[in-house]
Amino acid sequence: MKKCFFCEQEYDKLSLEHSIPQFLGGANSDEKFKKINLCRNCNSTLGLQVDARFARSFLIALNLDKVFNIKYFPMSSLDTSEKPQIEQLITNTQSIEIYFGKNASILWVKENTQDFKPLVGGNPIRAKQNSNMYIFISQSETSLSFQDIKDILSEISYEFKKIKKANFMLCIDINIASQNEHQIDLDDFLDNNFPNRKVDNRHSIKFMHEFNENEKFLADLLRPSANGYKFIPTLKEDDVLRFLSKLFLGILAGYLGNEFTEQKVGKDLISIMKTFSSDEVIDKEIMEKMNLNLKDDSDKRFSQDTISIVILLKENLINGILEIGDFFAQMNICHKNDLSHEQLDKLNMSEKFYEICNLPQGLLIKFNKEINGFEELSLQDFFISMLPNSAIKAIEQLKTKLSKKPESKFI
Repeated sequence: MKKCFFCEQEYDKLSLEHSIPQFLGGANSDEKFKKINLCRNCNSTLGLQVDARFARSFLIALNLDKVFNIKYFPMSSLDTSEKPQIEQLITNTQSIEIYFGKNASILWVKENTQDFKPLVGGNPIRAKQNSNMYIFISQSETSLSFQDIKDILSEISYEFKKIKKANFMLCIDINIASQNEHQIDLDDFLDNNFPNRKVDNRHSIKFMHEFNENEKFLADLLRPSANGYKFIPTLKEDDVLRFLSKLFLGILAGYLGNEFTEQKVGKDLISIMKTFSSDEVIDKEIMEKMNLNLKDDSDKRFSQDTISIVILLKENLINGILEIGDFFAQMNICHKNDLSHEQLDKLNMSEKFYEICNLPQGLLIKFNKEINGFEELSLQDFFISMLPNSAIKAIEQLKTKLSKKPESKFI
């Protein structure tokens, strides 16, 4: 029997939890980051209430796009408060998500919950229900070929391959496009390429000449214009701190073992995660203790084009840093004295020599696009590698010299 760290109930079998979430590339992380004790129900709850609230905020989605080059970039929910005509055409349980791509814009009418409406992608549980994607191809109908249409729909279908109940609502006049084709009959094209009006086994398709009156009216209201769309990007500090607490709990448990979740430091991080209710605000005293910092100091960045997760010893405080593209977040995890010497050693934080040299100590976990996975480095090695050769040589000479003194102990 194993105990779930979150609900503290015991189970014969626990769920697979990615301490580095899959939206950060965690599927290809080291196995030690997939062993934290979490039951299926708590895994689902934290995925929805902690991971999704962070990952689906506009700022994070924007920076994930910079790292992973998402073809159809999710913006946010469309603000329909000033457009009562749109609100009359959708239900009060639906929202409209905006996705922009090079070849098309997508306005996705889908089931959602009120607390997830400001977040990119909405509530992922409700997203599994049937929905309509209104697709506006960027290219004019007068210059579109049938092959262009087929290629763009295939591209969208691939990008949304995990969505099983989406209807593609193609908002172009297919009859105008058909005039560009001199040897292909429109009906033959539709029947041969979209049999039974299916793009694939997941997505059905409806062409504009097949829309009912409400669908036509909604398509006209949603059509991109020079004025653009009004939406409300948001990123709450509480959501950031909850996610960072979950992330660094998992990272530290990966290096120190599941028993870390039973220590005071682990329990403090878990207590922050448990404030996930949308109506609950993290206590001001806790916010001050954790000293959440979202101000990017570009001179001290580990990377600006990928994902970096850092555990850093600084002035006797152990800090956690997360960088995603241009996004930067830092929090205090605990005091150095809250961990044992053995634990500090596992985190590369016990060498006195580097403390004397005023070199940062800790760990860097960095996403490498070439291998589509994470690399792990000691911070000491990372910073030394950035120094000029003369400085590296001086450090090596000093370490050799001091190590010869019997009274000098660096580890």
